[in-house]
Amino acid sequence: MPGNNRTVTFSPGQQCTVAVRYASTDITVTTGNNGQGLRIMTDFGSFHAGATTSHLAHNNANAKISRVTVTRGNQIAFDSAASGGTTVTISYR
Repeated sequence: MPGNNRTVTFSPGQQCTVAVRYASTDITVTTGNNGQGLRIMTDFGSFHAGATTSHLAHNNANAKISRVTVTRGNQIAFDSAASGGTTVTISYR
């Protein structure tokens, strides 16, 4: 990013934090210090029900992601201003 496909890998037990800025809303997804558990922090009032019960949609559908920061433990592994068309995928393998 921008224009790249970027994968940030983690070892088992490492804390992972992904922070995204969308419009004026900060969205943070993080695990516990041991890499387990999941917490999502944001201003949920900036969202409404999406297409399914599993989706939330931001109230400003015209905005774009403007920044992505990935932290491994307490070290920043990736930090970049985003460009149009940015997507963030979090997965466990």
